[in-house]
Amino acid sequence: MAEDDIESLKKNSALDERYECKDSSNGKPMFNLKASNGQVIGTSELCSND
Repeated sequence: MAEDDIESLKKNSALDERYECKDSSNGKPMFNLKASNGQVIGTSELCSND
């Protein structure tokens, strides 16, 4: 199962449309990586505004 998850991350991370850029509740930018079915499969750390 871990191998399937890794393959999904590799496949989806290569596609710009799989990234959802947004601001966290404290206003810092972040992004989610989504699978083709819309499920979030990865979340970034909070980014700096600097």
